[in-house]
Amino acid sequence: MAQHPHGAWIWNLAKIRPDYLARLKQQNCQRIYLKVFDGRSRPMFWAHQCSKGIIDRFHQAGIEVYGWGYHYGTPNIEAQVSAVRKALDCGIDGYILDLEEEVKNRNTHDDVKRLIQALRPYVQPGTLGYTSFGHPGFHPEIPWRLLDDLCDLAFPQIYFEKWGFGTDEVEVKAALDAHKKLGLKKPILPIWGSEEDATKPAPAATLQRFLDRYPGSSVFRVPNIGQQGVAWNLNYGGETLPTPTTPLTTTEKPTKALFRMELEDTTALVVGHLFLFDANNKQIFDAVATSGLPGYQSSDDLWKRAQGPIPDLEGIQLSTEGIIRESGEIHGLSFPILPYIFENPSTGDTRGGFGVYNDAGNPGTGGGIGIINPNTYERFCTLMENARKAGVSKMSLKVEYGGRSRAPVKPARALFKMQLANTSRLVTGHIFLFDANGKQIFDAVATSGLPGYQGADDLWKRALGPIPNVKGLTINTAGIYMPRKSGVNGWFFPISPFFVKGPIPRGDFGVHVDANVPGSSGCVVIRDRRTFDRFRDVMVAARSAGVKQIPLEIQYPGTRSASALGRSRNHQPKGVSIHIGINRVDEHHYQGWSGQLNAAENDARSMQAIADQQGFASQLLLTEQATCTRVRDAIAQAGRELESGDILLLTYAGHGGQIPDFNNDEVDKLDETWVLYNRELLDDELNALFAQFKPGVRILVISDSCYSGSVTRTPHKALFSTDSITGFSPEWSGTMRTTELSKVRAMPQELKYKTYYANHGLYRTIQKSSRAGDRDAIGASVILLSACQENQQAQENLEHGDFTQALLKVWNQGPFTDSYFEFYRAIVRLMQSSQSPDYRYTPGTLDVNFDREIPFVINFGDSDASEEANWGDFPETDWDNTPELGSTNGCGAEENLDLSEDFVQLEA
Repeated sequence: MAQHPHGAWIWNLAKIRPDYLARLKQQNCQRIYLKVFDGRSRPMFWAHQCSKGIIDRFHQAGIEVYGWGYHYGTPNIEAQVSAVRKALDCGIDGYILDLEEEVKNRNTHDDVKRLIQALRPYVQPGTLGYTSFGHPGFHPEIPWRLLDDLCDLAFPQIYFEKWGFGTDEVEVKAALDAHKKLGLKKPILPIWGSEEDATKPAPAATLQRFLDRYPGSSVFRVPNIGQQGVAWNLNYGGETLPTPTTPLTTTEKPTKALFRMELEDTTALVVGHLFLFDANNKQIFDAVATSGLPGYQSSDDLWKRAQGPIPDLEGIQLSTEGIIRESGEIHGLSFPILPYIFENPSTGDTRGGFGVYNDAGNPGTGGGIGIINPNTYERFCTLMENARKAGVSKMSLKVEYGGRSRAPVKPARALFKMQLANTSRLVTGHIFLFDANGKQIFDAVATSGLPGYQGADDLWKRALGPIPNVKGLTINTAGIYMPRKSGVNGWFFPISPFFVKGPIPRGDFGVHVDANVPGSSGCVVIRDRRTFDRFRDVMVAARSAGVKQIPLEIQYPGTRSASALGRSRNHQPKGVSIHIGINRVDEHHYQGWSGQLNAAENDARSMQAIADQQGFASQLLLTEQATCTRVRDAIAQAGRELESGDILLLTYAGHGGQIPDFNNDEVDKLDETWVLYNRELLDDELNALFAQFKPGVRILVISDSCYSGSVTRTPHKALFSTDSITGFSPEWSGTMRTTELSKVRAMPQELKYKTYYANHGLYRTIQKSSRAGDRDAIGASVILLSACQENQQAQENLEHGDFTQALLKVWNQGPFTDSYFEFYRAIVRLMQSSQSPDYRYTPGTLDVNFDREIPFVINFGDSDASEEANWGDFPETDWDNTPELGSTNGCGAEENLDLSEDFVQLEA
């Protein structure tokens, strides 16, 4: 039985008091939690404060060392495991994964699962834990059950001093009750907060009371020299928390099994539970388990071979005789599910070969039941062996599914929409399906044309350009199966008419998956195979409902040929600039929080100085002047004044915020905001304001604030990743981080929700008035240059924001004469390690010449960069993370389809 003493968390060993070992011993501290890893550091392992010598010194002082690291739900599993293993090799006694805001995205949950499974063999049993938000009810998007199943210990961050929805006692009880309500079973070792960023920090007496009451709890964190915090004023002795381990040996004998899962129409992994019961109907086993592949776990997928969940038929049995199997998803012992072949009583479709095994490889199963935790699976094997020895060769297995099937759909029209651009990179758009009432029933990322041939001048280039935007096109709901056709390799839904008339006849178009290389020779291709399978389902349903053809409209919004970008040489371009700097905010709206900053106003003045130097007509809005009305009015006035070829420079320095997204236009389910003096300005509002600008206007947004990577509601992925910039070497990141010599430009987590819910009527009204499609109405070209990614925090020092300081150094009073993109790259190389600036095109017309201009130049004719910038120097991490133009797709466009090969016509 393991014993867990009280402990203290350490962020930066080199910056705490030098006599820390003697002081910790004096405080009866028997365990510390030392940061040894960060997923955005290069390298990820923190060798500077985790070495065998350092760990040995703690051990000699009688202090255990648990390492901890911040993980981002990223797919580089091997690299993360390798880094953590280096810490384990130094002799740490356990490891804690810090998983927070980033893993709210359900598409990260598969990677979280694989990461913890990969770490398990290297971490001692009983010593692998996770830490995340303190109240699961406030953060339901975190994969709580997955973490609880795969880890041994839970370390919730119960920072009651930051919450403010009740007394300390009430808040702590509510947090712990929320864990119980979710059915989380692993031992809870609460973390109490003692940080200088708290509005009302908890006094030492309060923290001591909770330490004494909850054995095994700890305090985040030991303050750096010069910082506030009471971690040095506490006694860490007292009662320890015993955590018994579940023995693998047991005499219990199961006689029946139950698999239960809520089916969902989602591309993320869905998990359920597998239960075993004895002869007295007592539950003796419970494991988190899954069936089916991510994206194929709805009730409409039950009979999809090698993809959907196990069908919920009657009379299913589970064999207690395990067999060794080695296949793509099974490696080791598997327990067959009987009968071997399942038959759909309605359609005659068959599936089979199912079993129960450890889902230790790729997420999900091809139809079997996969137990997620390998240790739990070992216990399952032991119980199966007990049953077999007791004479039970097979037991009943009941499969129960909750959730609903996809609503029946009947498409009435289709729309393919994409912004054309003269670039060597792949341009993508969307294909939508709508029902007879105009309701959108399908949306997929899609493209047409080959990289390098997706401009307005390429529409009539055979076998190269996008499908022409002619009228009268339809999609045939009867698909053709072409498994051996290169580029198609599966189902093909023809577009009629076969040929379209133009300067050069083109035709032989269709809709299919982008099977082997990016882009197409003119077809509309869906980028993701699972999403294409969903499109095929809709086509089958339409065919069954008697719909043979669906009208297809092609839209290329804001399209202009390379020779007509909307900038008239007869118009002398002018520039307008607006500079916002907010050092504090109205405490009344922000629930008693003043948001004091050092340098935001100074940043605004410095950016105005650049604008004035370049000839912009500038406007400065500082603190009390920067109300939402004044900011909106200033932007709207610029929208009325500026003509095609003019430029708006909009800069912001201050706090960044996030509020829940209720109009479903954000992938992360959060609207990013600028924290203006009297209320937050939503990214939805900026988008609506930009829609008022005339086509051909250039808008440059520079945001030195937290979460600013998508403050203008970006529909594309970032154009660039800092990971591939030479010289960029982040050392730390994450929401548990604070700095000792700088301030973070972010609303505290608890203030985000308090402010939102105190004013939710106002913000909901704003969100309802904005639609996700508004971005298509923007005729201006918008570039966002931001201080950090949308899930990061920006910092400032006493003079400037870190990002603005780097920008000013690169600008250097004006000698910089390269493109905006190179300007961004130069800034990144000067940045400190705590944040990763972002550069991206945002909603609006894609104008690659804007990117090539010299920064802050009003008259584009004065810039040589538009002709000389090396557009081919973009790194590989572009909009769709796609490779360079190389081979052709071979999808069959511009040639007759070879119907002599094997194909199957979809029937109603």
